[in-house]
Amino acid sequence: MNSHIIRLIEQRQAALDALIALYQAIGSEFDAHPRFLGIATQESASSLTADQYAAAGYTPEGSFDGLSRLVRGLSSALPESWAWWYMNFLEGGNARLLELASEFAGLGNVMLGGPDILPGNPGLTYHAYPVYRATQIPKFASMQHDSILLDDHARLAAFAEDNLGAQAIIWNDTHWATGPYSNMAAHIADNPI
Repeated sequence: MNSHIIRLIEQRQAALDALIALYQAIGSEFDAHPRFLGIATQESASSLTADQYAAAGYTPEGSFDGLSRLVRGLSSALPESWAWWYMNFLEGGNARLLELASEFAGLGNVMLGGPDILPGNPGLTYHAYPVYRATQIPKFASMQHDSILLDDHARLAAFAEDNLGAQAIIWNDTHWATGPYSNMAAHIADNPI
């Protein structure tokens, strides 16, 4: 999520309204379809520096209010499907992520997930994974670029299930810079949850 998205969520209520209206239109068309599983939000971590946050006018409260509204709107647009909430740590606001996870657990169709399955990553270990472990909301984990580059996908899938409580894994079969990964179907077949 770049600084423009943060500003959108914090300050551009009309754009947020339009995105929720899009979710509603998609939901009204596809929510009951047996092959439609849901819609995912963008990941909440931005990877911005403190200076970039300040320049973007970032405030944790504004972002959390926008995120709450976004996920609630997505959930209500998809009563029969999953609202996949790609959660990751936010600067200055991890305690509030726990509050949101508890709030969203009551909606019944929000699934919490997001960052790569990387057991040794300090940022994930100290910021994102504790939120996963502390919540009762259904969870998914993502096998993305850094995870896919590791050879032991079975170990990573087991970590996601056993350590994070993931009930699903989303496999990303394409990297934004290098294109499709080879043999993804084999990896997915060998590592189900």
